[in-house]
Amino acid sequence: MKTKVTCNICSKNDLIELIEMPKLPLTGLYLREKDLENNLYDQGLNYCRNCGHGQLKNVLDPGVVYDDSYTHRTSGSNLSICSNNFLYQTIESVIGNNIFNQVLEVGCNDVYLINKLSNKAKNLTGIDPVWKGKNFKGDDKISILGKFISELDKTDFNTKPDLIVSSHTFEHIDGIYEEFIKLVDLASDDCLFFIEVPSLESTIKQRRFDQVFHQHLQYFSYSSMRFLIERIGCEFIGNKYNYHLWGGSSLYWFRKNSKIIKERMPLQTFNLISEKVITDNFNVYKNQLQESLNQIRMFDEQVIGLGAAQMLPILAYHMKSNLEWVSKIYDDNDERTGKYLPYISPRIEKFSGDDINDSIMLITALDSSRVLIKKILNYEPRRIYGLTSVF
Repeated sequence: MKTKVTCNICSKNDLIELIEMPKLPLTGLYLREKDLENNLYDQGLNYCRNCGHGQLKNVLDPGVVYDDSYTHRTSGSNLSICSNNFLYQTIESVIGNNIFNQVLEVGCNDVYLINKLSNKAKNLTGIDPVWKGKNFKGDDKISILGKFISELDKTDFNTKPDLIVSSHTFEHIDGIYEEFIKLVDLASDDCLFFIEVPSLESTIKQRRFDQVFHQHLQYFSYSSMRFLIERIGCEFIGNKYNYHLWGGSSLYWFRKNSKIIKERMPLQTFNLISEKVITDNFNVYKNQLQESLNQIRMFDEQVIGLGAAQMLPILAYHMKSNLEWVSKIYDDNDERTGKYLPYISPRIEKFSGDDINDSIMLITALDSSRVLIKKILNYEPRRIYGLTSVF
């Protein structure tokens, strides 16, 4: 673990820790045995007073954060599919009928997005360390490399990339500024970038602080992203919010400016988020969770959870409860059946409607709340609780 003392966007030493999270549980892990005491690491959310960027205080070793039990694949998540479709549709609306010589997707995962983009380019390259040591079999004009950005060089492409895209990758990367400089250097003059990242503003407004966790090192505000775009010598074109993904994300598109050949520090400072707004909303978030807990536990009745979401350990952490009062958590994903989430007491079981009738159901997967509520209404549960009041 290393502690960050400078901002990943502007490189200034002007960080303030706004949220302390000692012994925060890991997410994305599905364990074979219940474990309430391990996979806990001290964490905090820092905020840059210079550019308005949010970032984690501590960076864990990738081998800890992404161990063998960590799995996330785009095609296995309806939310990730929707996110990639949102990105693709935006790209299509901006570029029209243009065909690119070389597309580069950073963080291509299981190649869902790059396959969709295949009709927009003569050549396409995807990079993702999950492909290291693996061979890709698919469209002949698509090549997939098991590399990090820092490992790329010009020999990896037939020609310089003129379209670079990425969906929810840069929040996982530590040296943001340096990585973007590398991409700009590799790109062709006037290359277009489409980058989708978590929105700090949406996280605050919707009080989705369950989205602050160890894997997401970066929390981009409009101010910090505009700062970065100018600093790397690019021209901002537009941005668009996606409010249907994990509390909110933002897509930015910008162009490499061939006239700028060295770093340019932004001449203007965009409106920064008030530190008090962040801390006040976080306190409201914690109080709402505590009120939900008190309401659910009022009658000391058996509760069944619905949805073994990856972020559930974070919600439970801020509730100060490992959900020992939940008898089990139903989930449709067969790979999760019989397993446990870190910090969470109940076991994950295959969804069954047999005991939902007249039972008390707790929606434990916030981003799937609407779908899950519709799913169980016909089973006539006695009551349905949510951990937040917004669905």
